[in-house]
Amino acid sequence: MTQAILEEQTPAIKYPLRTKKKNQTRRRIILDTAKLASMGNFDNMTMAMVADRADVHVTTLFTHFKNKRELLAALSEPAMQDLSRYVAESRGKVPFFKFYKMLWAEFLTQLNAGETGIKVLLWQDQLELVPAWLNFERHQLSLFADYLEDDYPLNKTQARLIAGMLVSANIFALDDWLANSKTSNIKAQISKNIKEVERILQKSFF
Repeated sequence: MTQAILEEQTPAIKYPLRTKKKNQTRRRIILDTAKLASMGNFDNMTMAMVADRADVHVTTLFTHFKNKRELLAALSEPAMQDLSRYVAESRGKVPFFKFYKMLWAEFLTQLNAGETGIKVLLWQDQLELVPAWLNFERHQLSLFADYLEDDYPLNKTQARLIAGMLVSANIFALDDWLANSKTSNIKAQISKNIKEVERILQKSFF
């Protein structure tokens, strides 16, 4: 397909600079909401507090999010955007399991540096965060399954099963670490989980 045809089929964004600024503001609001929530202000957090933290007028905040519930449901958006970018940069260039190990190595480095961010916040036992958590889990499962299909002779169902094993195993590892970080060696457990799923893949499908 020629570039001209691609450009013709891709709808032009009206006012691209305004759209970019709007998206940047939305992302900043979400990131500052996560920081506010991680400081222990989750239960009593108000939209006015979020607006103050993000340095936006409260009316600007409400143009992006109708209410607190909608804002909390969007908390996973930056993490999903970042993951999509990582996958796009690596897919077809870096073998899946090498990519997955690198992804977790970066995340664990952030944990050790105290930069817990949105991903760890999503694991908190808060009912209001369930929609955001589910959005992120569905998103990464879909990305990983597509990546696996590219790298291995798997059908869609098989790729989803392997992706599901990886994600669920490491959810349990992260849960254990959050429950008792003094005795749980998350780095070793994550590495063990990845190796085991890779072994199951090789043994079961090839």
